[in-house]
Formats: sequence, structure tokens, C-alpha cells
Amino acid sequence: MVFPDSATDLNSRPSFSKDYEAFFDWAADHGGVPAEDFDLSFTIRSDKDESTLVTDVRVVVVKREPALGGRWIGVDAGGQPPHRSLHANLDNTPPTVTRSPGWDYPLSVSSSEQELFTVTATTQDCYCHWRVEVDVIAPNGEKVTVRVDDHGDPFKVTGTSRAGDRMTVE
Repeated sequence: MVFPDSATDLNSRPSFSKDYEAFFDWAADHGGVPAEDFDLSFTIRSDKDESTLVTDVRVVVVKREPALGGRWIGVDAGGQPPHRSLHANLDNTPPTVTRSPGWDYPLSVSSSEQELFTVTATTQDCYCHWRVEVDVIAPNGEKVTVRVDDHGDPFKVTGTSRAGDRMTVE
């Protein structure tokens, strides 16, 4: 996370390893922006019994600015990747998106079949506002684009090229 230099009380943060939700709430309250990468997981499911085809998932940069300066607090965490993972390099215009091996579009979803995706959006050089767009073909043949965002706002991630030295927390 990169915090503005004006942020105060950064040493009284909750422990990420004990309560990551409290940590992220605290970080947002102190102006923190995810640094270098942002993992977004979402499930695609249809409300129809018939198959709906997922034909594409892409990342769209809504706004690109220079990376934020400030205090860089790193969080070391990890876990198993989901079945469908995408990596998006937001420093490229348009973003370069690569899929994990072993799958391709189209994918079929229905009311009883779903697909779990994780998009990892990365940057070194920009403060990017971004969202995901999912193209589907409904059972009636209608082509629809579904937007995945942060309750109507874009997600945000910043590079650390202008941030200070990294301090790692647990």
C-alpha cells in the first residue's frame, strides 16, 4: 500500500495476518492505495438453466496518472490461484492480459455451473483506475458486456516508482 506523506498514525495499524479485512479498512481510511498489484476475484454465473457463453474477459484502464508518491507499506501474503486466472499489465496501452495455461474462451456457465476468475492487475509506473469487462452470449443469442467494478467506481492501484523505501508488515 502507498500512503500519502500527510497520512498520520500509520504505526497503529491492525495486523494484516490476524485480521486482513480490518487492515484494508484501516488502510482505506488513511488514504492507502494498493501498490504494484491488485487481485480481484469474481464468479460468473447465469440465472438461466441454458448455457450462457463467456467469450472474453478484459481489463480496461479508465484513467492513467503518474504513480503516487508517499510511504510504501508492503504486505506479504499468498495463496493458491483459482482455476481461471488472468494477469493484466496496466503499464501497457491497452493493458496486456495473459491467461493461466489450460483453458480458453468460450466458457459455458448456467444457473448450476459457474466459473471463478482472479484478475491480477499490476503496474510499476502508473496510478491506474481500472475495471473488468466480461463479454457473454446469452441463451437467446444476445451479446452483452458485463462490467465488474468497485460498486460503480473503478478499482485503483499504483506503481511504487515514486514511493519511498518499502516497509514490510505482517
